[in-house]
Amino acid sequence: MANQIDRENKLIHNKINYNLARTTTIYAVVNNPPCAIVIIRLSGALVLKTLNECIDNLLAPDSWGITTLTQVVKPINKCVVRWQPSPASPTGEDYAELHVFGIQIVINKLTSKFEDMGLKLANRGEFTKRGLNNNKITPKEVIEIANYYGLKTRSPAIDRVKTAFKTAITKLESSNHQGIIGEIKQLTNHLTELIKTSLRLDNVCIVGNTNVGKSSLFNAISGKNRAIVDYGEGTTRDVLRTCFKNFSLWDTPGFNQRHVNPKFITNAWTYINDAGVIAMVSNNRQSSKPFLRIKHKAIIILIETKSDLIHKLPEQDGVIWASAYTMEGIPQINGIFNQLTRRVIITQSQLNALSLLKTSKLNKNVNTKFEMIKIANQMLNDDNNDVVNAYNLTNHFCIGK
Repeated sequence: MANQIDRENKLIHNKINYNLARTTTIYAVVNNPPCAIVIIRLSGALVLKTLNECIDNLLAPDSWGITTLTQVVKPINKCVVRWQPSPASPTGEDYAELHVFGIQIVINKLTSKFEDMGLKLANRGEFTKRGLNNNKITPKEVIEIANYYGLKTRSPAIDRVKTAFKTAITKLESSNHQGIIGEIKQLTNHLTELIKTSLRLDNVCIVGNTNVGKSSLFNAISGKNRAIVDYGEGTTRDVLRTCFKNFSLWDTPGFNQRHVNPKFITNAWTYINDAGVIAMVSNNRQSSKPFLRIKHKAIIILIETKSDLIHKLPEQDGVIWASAYTMEGIPQINGIFNQLTRRVIITQSQLNALSLLKTSKLNKNVNTKFEMIKIANQMLNDDNNDVVNAYNLTNHFCIGK
């Protein structure tokens, strides 16, 4: 049994570490338009072919240069390009960056071409993960980067579960395995709770321009009329907070206020910079959108308010339509906030150990049950290595990193 599980763990480890980056070429739009410059990153075997079909002059490797996009018309077809062949690149594969005009039509043309060529949109942290696969970045460096973003490699619950396993094994050894069924049940419950342990980013900030309905949305979500609502601009001057079971919700001043004391905006930024989730609020009649540079760890939710004033809602991917008047979209927003502020890190070893404990309940041999508990304990102890933690943490990096 032990040998079989060891073989399975080895296969899983090999699959994670060596096969991830061999099948696809990935791309990522690092920052979203509208803005002055958008950075697009590529990594994989098709990078050189993609560049040849997207720009009119391929430059020498490891050099920056200005060229033009063949898929885009003047005057917005200029771009700055750099490509690096493998293995001397950040990912260990062929790698490229394109710096293009931050206009949606430019991005759409390029991403459409990428998809036609078989490129895949990168997952969160996939560039880092490929660098990790190809020994371009060490697991320790990944963990240090994650710590700067406020991400932690484990929760205190892991230590409690390991202690519970150690105590149970010592107790069973001294009592000749008496009460083993009850110990297995308790350990199973401990491990199940561990898997539910969350990486909490539990501050949610509502941000946006003035008079888009932020305070009305805040009141609707909180169920209390705490924020003052008025048709005039700049009603909200300070930051308001309400607490839920899983998260705290903050209402902030509008970012295009005139004649407002700068300390109110400065104060708002201290809360925004500490937020795990940013609710970016606007309404469909608003012509200008706010430009906010938000830290990497934050999740961005786009909310269009005052939907009750619109006869037919336009289709917009990734946008939640809401109305503080009719309460449309409010339950959905609450559900999303609860979900996103409970982000879970689960390792394969934890899942394997839980599966093994459940299997042990079906085994009638007491000695075999005890051996399975010890194997599950070893799985959890072996899980405390830099590689496992580094792979888990890359899932919480932003797209394009």
